[in-house]
Amino acid sequence: MNGDRPNGLLRRAATVASGAALGQVALLAAAPILTRWYSPEAFGLFGAFFATAAILGLVATLRLELAIPLPSSDEDAVAVARLADVSVVAIAMLILAVVAAANDSFLITPLGVTAWLLAPSALAIGAFNIRTHLAVRHDQFATAGRARVALGVGTAITQLALAPLGLGGLGLALGPLIGYVAASLLLSTSPSTTQASGSTMKEQLRRYRRFPLFSVWSALFNRGALELPTIALLALFGQASAGAFYLAYRITVLPANLLTDSLHQAFLHRGGALARTDAAELASLTRRTVAGLAAAAIPACGLGMFLAPSLVPLVFGAEWDAAGDYARALLPAIGASIVVAPVASVMWITDRQRTELVRNIARFVLVLAAFALAEAKSWGPLQTVWAYSGAMVAGQLLLLVFVLHAVSRQDGPATDDSANASIDPQAIGQP
Repeated sequence: MNGDRPNGLLRRAATVASGAALGQVALLAAAPILTRWYSPEAFGLFGAFFATAAILGLVATLRLELAIPLPSSDEDAVAVARLADVSVVAIAMLILAVVAAANDSFLITPLGVTAWLLAPSALAIGAFNIRTHLAVRHDQFATAGRARVALGVGTAITQLALAPLGLGGLGLALGPLIGYVAASLLLSTSPSTTQASGSTMKEQLRRYRRFPLFSVWSALFNRGALELPTIALLALFGQASAGAFYLAYRITVLPANLLTDSLHQAFLHRGGALARTDAAELASLTRRTVAGLAAAAIPACGLGMFLAPSLVPLVFGAEWDAAGDYARALLPAIGASIVVAPVASVMWITDRQRTELVRNIARFVLVLAAFALAEAKSWGPLQTVWAYSGAMVAGQLLLLVFVLHAVSRQDGPATDDSANASIDPQAIGQP
């Protein structure tokens, strides 16, 4: 894959991104129907459940799936995948044991019956992530794209089909579980015949130990900053506020992620080549990209902030008017993400993963501080969402400082692993 031309890689990345986009279109198309079948309280329960499941599913692989494209031999790659499989199964069993033992605890009770879906959901998300990276390794980008479509469509169809049964949050929670299972099965239609020995697995675990040691924590703090608000709003203000926030998040942040992921792929391929050949041009490209995105994102988000409070209840129903206010509050954070996230790959291609971890921890602390301040000041849910949005903007600005500092000091080639990690479809919009 290293010898592929950038245009070919971009086309392959676009194949995965287009599948993700179609999946998101299915979810967005279903949303105005779902909001008339399911109450804000049901969305609040589902939002808290899926936030928890997404975090657990992300770290259940110990992030070893990111190493699957890196080995030169298929046997080594299969060994890494098997290590990730073992980790997912073990952690899913641990989650199930915790839910069974602590079902009446303050951590589990707010999730209700959906807590029993945490283990199978983490298992399904982990399996999907592993098989997606296996597909990418074998240049099966079309299959990976179709799996993204199956994920979104399967989620939407399941949630719509269960709506008349009155299952509430449970009906919504079953949607992504079925979607991830369907997508994983699609990715498993052409299983590899390559086998991996136990000694090979041990060798690969030693070789790629930095993924469990560093990438897990980076992903945990990164995803935690994104998922914490729904859980915190549920705890502080109840299911209705959490549900309105989750809808606002779903209709604003997730579609914006598709845009930033596409921009990220384009920048990564160009920037990765420049990191190995022309550090000065990499710095110039980074600054030009940031300036151009800011010029487009600021007025677009400003228009969105003006329209959101009236447009959201019109599309999704009058009882969702709070979601319009939350969407307005989230748009500054979305604008900052559009400007900064596409150039965040500078941290990878200049081999500064530890700095990225520091940034993710700092952003997570900022988010925690925002909610702690809201609790101390007895702010309402809308003020709290504004505080969260401000913390996310601060986190993006901190990342921008790190990125500009990295390109200004880049005077050597990227590592082999960062050069190989040219396409990460895991970053592309999930439900």
